[in-house]
Amino acid sequence: CNILIGRDGTVLFSENEFDEAGYSTAIGQLYQGTPEAQPEPDAAPVPRRRAGPAGAASIVILGGGVGGLVAAHHLRRRLPGIHRVIVIDRSPDHLFTASLLWLMVGRRREEQIRRPLARLADKGIEFHQTEVEEIDLDGRLVRTRSGAFDFDYLVVALGARLAPESIAGFDAMASNLYGLEGCRQICTALNGF
Repeated sequence: CNILIGRDGTVLFSENEFDEAGYSTAIGQLYQGTPEAQPEPDAAPVPRRRAGPAGAASIVILGGGVGGLVAAHHLRRRLPGIHRVIVIDRSPDHLFTASLLWLMVGRRREEQIRRPLARLADKGIEFHQTEVEEIDLDGRLVRTRSGAFDFDYLVVALGARLAPESIAGFDAMASNLYGLEGCRQICTALNGF
């Protein structure tokens, strides 16, 4: 599930399947003007906890999967450099899960479908490897294990949490084709078939 939350805390875009065109359109509508030209909500302004250039926005993206990375790259290309684009994910790497099927049948190697998220810095995107603990929409703050991040805009693209352990006997009888370890197991089983 990908969710784009606007400056006033309202949900601007939400989807269960990844739709790059829809996501890009929602981000484009969000930035038709510069962030300083966006109307402020009627509520009292939220005190800022960071110092930065006047008019600079902080966009926090939760999730380093396909949805989060597409949003980060589109925003970084469209926005002037004074605006911060921050990606937060608990994993140090992006795994292109669509290629897990190729890994499973031996047509890809793990290093071909995995990239370190720290490389986002080369594109002017901040990356922080940490676990999200709380989202405070009223305070415009994301609290993580390694500290808090304030935001003007928030993109939630955390993806799904798989729970194969919730199926009795799954570990003994099946392999999870949505994860690296399961795909390795399937590849080994196919090679030995």
